Amino acid sequence: MEKKKKLNNAIQLMSGRYKAADTPELELGADLFAVRIKKQLIKEGFTEEEAEKARVKAKLLN
Repeated sequence: MEKKKKLNNAIQLMSGRYKAADTPELELGADLFAVRIKKQLIKEGFTEEEAEKARVKAKLLN
């Protein structure tokens, strides 16, 4: 349950950045932020595939 909560929180954080990105520069910043979150998820025990799926889901939610 805790793992799913962390993943959902990460998706919300990344999605918020993508939603706020209204210029190409801000979109690049959102991508960089998502990569940092993805790396943090991997450090916390998620697989790279899980972390990448979360990033893609967040980008699609915007």
